[in-house]
Amino acid sequence: MAPETVVRLRTRSRAATVAVGAALAASLRDGDAVAMDGDLGAGKTAMTEGIARGLAVRGAVSSPTFTLLIDHAAGPRGLALHHFDAYRLADADEFRHLGFDEVLSSGGVTVVEWASRVQGALPAGAVRVELDRRDAEGEDVRFLAVAFPEGREESAAALARAAAGIPDAAPADAEETGGTPRC
Repeated sequence: MAPETVVRLRTRSRAATVAVGAALAASLRDGDAVAMDGDLGAGKTAMTEGIARGLAVRGAVSSPTFTLLIDHAAGPRGLALHHFDAYRLADADEFRHLGFDEVLSSGGVTVVEWASRVQGALPAGAVRVELDRRDAEGEDVRFLAVAFPEGREESAAALARAAAGIPDAAPADAEETGGTPRC
């Protein structure tokens, strides 16, 4: 695997997780895939809501667990959002069979929740996001590790700068975020 740049963050509210997603969207390009992983309730859909907000796409974001894919038409930024949920899929072959490659090649930004389930179908240059929700002394805290592929160091720096201005968001270290995203 090529070297990557990882931004590690801690959020203390759903609103902060959404805001980090919006900040991430500022660095996304036409054709990008975002591979997200984390347990139930970790904040994958909240992050995707933020990406949708940052892309200014049309339509409300909800988890596509039962529909597998929700497409959001492009807004003023000109990028559509294709939101997959791979939770119910058996493997990468099933994901490809359902048309993932066609959706990815259609342009816009593609977000895949539960990406580790279909890892073999994901492009090597995907932005990878790992979310971990923990209850820290009665406080609902999420740890995020966002890995940008080689050549996207400026995108990582831009996300880190933007996150510094988000209330309830702060840098985290590798120990807190569990290392490199697995998806």
